[in-house]
Amino acid sequence: RPPISTLFPYTTLFRSTLRTVSRKYKIYDLYFTAWGDILQFSTVRGDTEYVLLEAGRMEEEARKLNNVTGIYNSVLTTARALRASKQEDEAVKRYREALEIPYLPKVDKATVYNEVATIYQLRGEYDNMLSELNMERDMMEQVLKESPEKADSYRDKMLDMELSYCAVYLDNADLGNLLKHLQQARKYYSSNTLFSYKIKYRIMWGGYYCLNGDRKSTRLNSSHQIIS
Repeated sequence: RPPISTLFPYTTLFRSTLRTVSRKYKIYDLYFTAWGDILQFSTVRGDTEYVLLEAGRMEEEARKLNNVTGIYNSVLTTARALRASKQEDEAVKRYREALEIPYLPKVDKATVYNEVATIYQLRGEYDNMLSELNMERDMMEQVLKESPEKADSYRDKMLDMELSYCAVYLDNADLGNLLKHLQQARKYYSSNTLFSYKIKYRIMWGGYYCLNGDRKSTRLNSSHQIIS
């Protein structure tokens, strides 16, 4: 398939315009974030070779500017493309490199730990997955302690983390810990929760009821999942 820049030429123009404005005002964070988002779309489409080349260019440009957001987005984009192309060991190495970026915000470190945890989940390496989730939790607890006024803006992120814990305990049929993290997840669930998280939340409750032998609640929860 041709790269996204071929299918959607406006993205190239958009990035070029952002670069011009960023250089004029010496503010580069939005430019690199937008570039990363565009490349993420290409990764989803399977254009990983193109993404890896572009991410390399992004990293080179970001390092010349010593821009933390740009370096982070380039390394994260590379790791995601490697993960999508089944080069998981190389992806983990790049994720580890992201954690070493000086002055990287804790919330970005939390994102890295979460994505590494996902790799370990797919491999069935649950001890490693829990280790990454614990690091993510530590980062987010520090973020919320330092900026409690931002708690609402991180509700979905906290919910996703708790549901990742749930996935571990559901796969291992650990009812006690599964229920514990479902109850934690409930604290972050709301009518404004992203639809994908709503589905995942209901699936986890359905898994709990199934393991617990409550078939009626499982059916009700599945129905609720469809209409929520």
